[in-house]
Order: sequence, then C-alpha cells, then structure tokens
Amino acid sequence: MKCPGQDTQYWDENAIFEANCPECKHVVEFFKDDTTRKCDHCGHRFVNPKMDFGCAAYCQFAEQCIGNLPPEALDQMLAAAQVEKHAAGTEFIHEGDPSDSIYFVTWGEVVIMKGGMEIDRQSAGGALGEMGVLTSTPRSATIVATEEIEVLRVMAEDFHAVLDSRPEILRNLLVDQMNKLKSSQQVRVDQQTSLEQAESMLSRVVSPQVMDKVLKEKSPEELLQGTLDETAILFFDIKGFSSAAEKLPPDALLQALNDHVGIIDAAVSAHEGFIANYIGDAILAVFNWPVQIAEPGQAAMDCYIQSRQALTQLAETRKAAGAVSFELGAGINFGEIVTGVMGTENRFAFTVIGDEVNLAARLEGLTRQYPVDMILSESCVRMLPATHKGMVMRMDRVQVKGRKNPENIYAMATLDEDDAENYEKGLETYLLGRFAESSLEFAKVGHPLGQYMRSRCARLQAEQLDDWPGHYSWLVK
Repeated sequence: MKCPGQDTQYWDENAIFEANCPECKHVVEFFKDDTTRKCDHCGHRFVNPKMDFGCAAYCQFAEQCIGNLPPEALDQMLAAAQVEKHAAGTEFIHEGDPSDSIYFVTWGEVVIMKGGMEIDRQSAGGALGEMGVLTSTPRSATIVATEEIEVLRVMAEDFHAVLDSRPEILRNLLVDQMNKLKSSQQVRVDQQTSLEQAESMLSRVVSPQVMDKVLKEKSPEELLQGTLDETAILFFDIKGFSSAAEKLPPDALLQALNDHVGIIDAAVSAHEGFIANYIGDAILAVFNWPVQIAEPGQAAMDCYIQSRQALTQLAETRKAAGAVSFELGAGINFGEIVTGVMGTENRFAFTVIGDEVNLAARLEGLTRQYPVDMILSESCVRMLPATHKGMVMRMDRVQVKGRKNPENIYAMATLDEDDAENYEKGLETYLLGRFAESSLEFAKVGHPLGQYMRSRCARLQAEQLDDWPGHYSWLVK
C-alpha cells in the first residue's frame, strides 16, 4: 500500500513553498519532499531549507508508520551537518574503517559494495552508515558514487546527541535498517543464483585451468555477455581430410582426425589460447580471450609452429605404420571480435564472430592457392615482436572475398638474403603493373613462391589489363 503521506492529494498549503537562493537571492520553488533544487537564475544547487531526513517530520500519518520525528531534532541535526560533493567513482566510505559519521544523500546515486559485490543502491533521501554509528562497529560495506553526488555528513557524536534528546527516533532507524537488510539479502540471493548458473555453463566449455584464470579477471556473468575483444585469431584447416573420408572406414577416419586435433589442442593450451570452435576438419582458436596475454600475435604464431612440428613427427610415425596423415593450413589475423555465448541454457556454445574472424578463415583458404602453409595479415604482423617479424616476409597484396579494401599478406617462408631481396624487388614492380620487369626478378628466387608469382605475371601480361588496381583480387573463400 502506498503511504498516504506520499500522495499529493493529502498535502496541505505549506507542502509547496519558496526559498531564496543563498548565492543570488533569486526565488526558488520547493516541494516539501525535495532534497535539493537548482537555481534557474545562477545554477547553484542548494539544500531544501525545510528538509527532513524522513517523512515522519511532516507527515500526519507518521504515527501509523514509524513514530514522530520532531522539527527541533531535525534542526539540531541540520545545524551539525557538513555538505560534501563527490565525483563519479569516488569511494567515500570504505569497508572496515571506523564508523565516525552518517551520510544523507541529497542528490545523485551511490552503490553499496560488500566484499567486492554490489548489494544495494541508494539515491536522494537515503541514509548511509547509521547502524555502524549506533552499534560502534566498523563500516560493513564500501560506498561508491555512481555519478556526481551531494551528501550531508553528520558526525557520530552529533548524531548521538540528537538521539539522546529524542530516543524515539531510534525506532525509525531500526525499521529502515530492517528494510535495507531484506533488500540486500534478496540482491545477494539473486546474484548467487546468477553466478552459479554462469559458472555451470562456463565449466562445460572450458578446462578447469582456464576457468580458474578467467575468474581472476572476469566474473562468469561478464563472460556470458557479448563483449568486444582484441585477439589474435588462428584458423587451422586439416588438408586432405575430405579425400581421406572417401577411402577410410569411419572409425579409422575419426581416429586419424582426433590424433591430429589432439596435437593442435595441446599446442593451443600450451600458448594460453582458447579453441572457440571446431568446424568439421577446421579449428578456430583465439589468443588474448578469455585470458589476456602479453603477446597474442606471437602466441598464435608459436602455436602454429609447435603444431606443425608435432604433426610432421606424427606423419612420419603414421607413414611407417601405413596409416594416413594430413597436411596443415593456417591463417592468422589480429583484430576486434565479438565474444560470448550463442544459444540457450540447454544448448549453447561459446563463440567468436566478426569480420576479423572471417579474414583469418580467408587467409587459411589462400594456402590452397600459394605454395605456403600459413598466411598472416598485416595487422597481425604489426603486433609481432622483432624476433618474429624477422621470420615472415611480405608475399602479396590482395583483396579477399568479403572485404572492400586490399591489404598486404605475409608468409612464414625461409628465403636466403639474396632470394628475399629479389622477391621484394619483384613484388614492388609487380604492384606497379610492370609485369615483365617483375617476372625477371621472380625468376631469380629459388623458393616456389618465385615461380608462382612469375606464372601470375605471365597470366596478367596475357590479359593485357587496361586498369591494374595494384593488387590481386581473390573470389575464393
């Protein structure tokens, strides 16, 4: 039931009054339940000169609720109060500190934190810290301003002086405190239920080790929400799987696939990555989410190197046993992706989506066109430390399917100093459209990339392009 004292139909003629601004003396209109008003003339905000700290001071129905709070008690408390202003984010009460005062919020909002968890919020008219003062116990919570706020601070000795003169006020405070306890307890119950549900979902998709690290940085609730994160994206594809599927029985096929996937999984974990998705014979891994790491681009590249070395050893073992083995293609990109949960509570998965994920997949697809097994984007190369930048070379400038703008792509290729210099000269003239000249430079390169680009130049010369855009366009995925 709504308190009749809060209904304007019960207000008397004194419920709305005027007061002079203390700065410019301009007349400002107040309602009896206003805590502050802003002067329209000079912009100064000041406290209601007839303000009380509870409806009992003016409400004719107060006897039904919490007893009478006499005006002289309010005057005594207001006379002792200090006006304080705090910026958003300010912690002006700290859990465990001595309870030396009570605060009354005149405008703005605060959040009440217990053990790092939000348990309640208070806005204009709310009282803070009264039970600590009454019981002489340390602060039981931390109070943080969520926006710019103004509070009235009454020191403990002044507050006790008011209580000594009017002990019936204590009933008001106790009733208010009981309501606060009920409210904060319900908040805790709701939050605990939410946390348990979130942790249950999270534990079903990540290892216990990753989960421990994650929960040190983010709450499960944050992980279940969609967020934007900068990560290195590594897209693996196991080449040759489709053709092997036509020849092998299902059990042998799955065993072969699991042997290869197990090696990749171990490498991703070793470099603090997260496998976001298995897509048939492809694997999508990200680095820097959900656990942040110092060098995500380097981690992705090292993960590929470790996987390739281990898979080479596996291929030798399986070949000796007469079993099939697969090649590995990879694309690495760096950029902002959307991370979070897709689906419902009963059927869901952590996933990563976005244009940067698509680019990583496109780069992996290009390993079927170029004589290399791994391709990196320029944004990823920019993130690499010097040691790893020295391991890659600019291979081409391309526009991939689904992207409007062309960009440089890089390969991890072992070229000696002369080959690397000749390839770069060939690439520079190629991008300028001087295909005959670039073909001569590519012919000097001993790596298969040289022959590949020489064939490209010959084909472009034959096409006699009128308008060479300075990059090659790929329509394949």
